[in-house]
Amino acid sequence: MNRLPMLSCPNRFPRPPGSPRSPARGRAFVLVVAVLVSIIALLSAPPVRAAGETTTGRAPLADASLAFTAGVLAFYDEDWEEARERFEEAVRLAPKDGTARYWLGLTYLNLGRPADAVRELRASLEAKLPPRAELSEVRSRLAEAAERVRREVAEAAPPILVPAPGWSGGFAVLPATPRVDGRLYLGVGSDSNPNLLADDLVLTTPDGELVEGAESDTVVVADARVSFQAVDEAAGRTLGLALRGRRSAYDAFDYLDHDRLEAVVQLALGGDPLGYLTGPMGYSRVPFGKPRAALLLQAGASKDLVDGESFAESLIAGAELSLNWGRGESLAGQTRVSLSYADTDFDDDPTGAEGETFGRSGEVLGGGVSQYVFLGQRNRFVRLGVRVAERDTGAAFDSSTVAFEGELSLPIASRATLFVDGTVSAEDYDEPVSNLFDPGGRPREDDELRLGAALVVGLVDRLALSGRLTWIDHDIDLPAGFAAPDLSYERTVATVGISWTF
Repeated sequence: MNRLPMLSCPNRFPRPPGSPRSPARGRAFVLVVAVLVSIIALLSAPPVRAAGETTTGRAPLADASLAFTAGVLAFYDEDWEEARERFEEAVRLAPKDGTARYWLGLTYLNLGRPADAVRELRASLEAKLPPRAELSEVRSRLAEAAERVRREVAEAAPPILVPAPGWSGGFAVLPATPRVDGRLYLGVGSDSNPNLLADDLVLTTPDGELVEGAESDTVVVADARVSFQAVDEAAGRTLGLALRGRRSAYDAFDYLDHDRLEAVVQLALGGDPLGYLTGPMGYSRVPFGKPRAALLLQAGASKDLVDGESFAESLIAGAELSLNWGRGESLAGQTRVSLSYADTDFDDDPTGAEGETFGRSGEVLGGGVSQYVFLGQRNRFVRLGVRVAERDTGAAFDSSTVAFEGELSLPIASRATLFVDGTVSAEDYDEPVSNLFDPGGRPREDDELRLGAALVVGLVDRLALSGRLTWIDHDIDLPAGFAAPDLSYERTVATVGISWTF
């Protein structure tokens, strides 16, 4: 009874036989986590926040501030086209801010576009956030723009330059890419089926106890990441090193405790409006900017431990190309193309001829394409994507996977963002030996539906509270007649946690 479920689900982590259980260890870890959360909360007083630093639900405001600053500087330099592009970007990212619309209206006047100036100056007076200027001055400029429209209809009147209004509201300072940054996450949750068992199956644990199908457990999750980067602003290159450690600890099923350590070297070519690029192995901080394209290259290694014992080692590499598109400087969407490679060596793999059949060690090559459509601002978007993967291991685990993905990001308040995502995937095994019940019959097929939702709420700068719910329906097709058990399972994981960025 022990080996059957483990073979049916190659991602399950077995516990070495004879290892003693430690039921008190999970409770002690919960206590340590609670103390750490309290310390972090005390140390996380709101720091002075540089514009451009992203916190959940507030990144577009940082972008709008940066765009507005660039626009004012261009206005003072009498670079009207540059000022127009920057103010239009600020208005797109913060449409309720009347100040950006006021300056955009003045820019249109200087470009000889009085009709557009009338539109924006009127919108600035009607905006939810009034313009930071004397209302009499705004109305005067609006009247002047309307008069120019009338004059242009009657005669070809040249534009008359409008001087820059006085500004005492301060400026956003374009931040340099940080040399060191990091993130710490601590969470607790409930896992309805950590053993990945069907309801009517029974698993014998490594220490001889019986676990009935779909038994739930409490899980504590910790995730820490720190990265170091050197930036060549002129060449647009960023070279970095990211170190990450993750741990999930169960209360009753401590033989499933999982630790992962990762080290990734990253080379980024290009910038991004939010100051970071995302690849198959995480993100990299990069200079702020809006290039047509940006590329992130990653390579590194990871180490997995289960119940404190070595389980697997991997060499990993990946690349992601981001292509920005839209009208002028306005970012309407982004296309991402990614490639990934992993060579994993499992410690418990058999050797010899048996290893060639039932060994899980081997290579996985994957790729994917995602299309983002931004709905007015960068943290409001829809993403659709497809990814494929080819696994080359022992014959029992050789397979091909195709997955279709969807994601929605929706700000619902000034500090709260809702994320909804879903994945439908199909994994087809290559060899009949993958069918445990009929090695000479049809190969195994797995289908999975995964739905998730997360709510992230910014508490203060750099500190956020998040909750996530994930539901998985995994169907395992091993046709072998009526006597064969059904290994398909369902799983629901609900977690709540707190994250701190530095």
